[in-house]
Amino acid sequence: MDIMPTMADICEVPIESKLESRSFKQQLLTGKQPAFDLPEHYMWFQKTTKQAMCLGDWKIIRDDIKSAAELYDLKNDSLEANNLAAKDPERLKQMTDAMDAHLAAAKLIP
Repeated sequence: MDIMPTMADICEVPIESKLESRSFKQQLLTGKQPAFDLPEHYMWFQKTTKQAMCLGDWKIIRDDIKSAAELYDLKNDSLEANNLAAKDPERLKQMTDAMDAHLAAAKLIP
């Protein structure tokens, strides 16, 4: 979600370039936001370059490309207290592969 696509959506101005962001107009106007069908990717620096991806109710997070990822079911564990990586390795691999592909396409993997 991002401000630019939201403002363009509210003002009914088409965006001609491809953006990796989404409008949250519905959240502002109705208090409800339809689920996004594409993963959301995040990176930030906190001693290392941290990486995360959300897909539906699921989230993976890792310290850097070489670290093991953690897996969380945000619907049932919004505080991210229960790492499910060992219990659902197939979902972890699918999401990690998707995040790696995104980072490679963005040329953010060293």
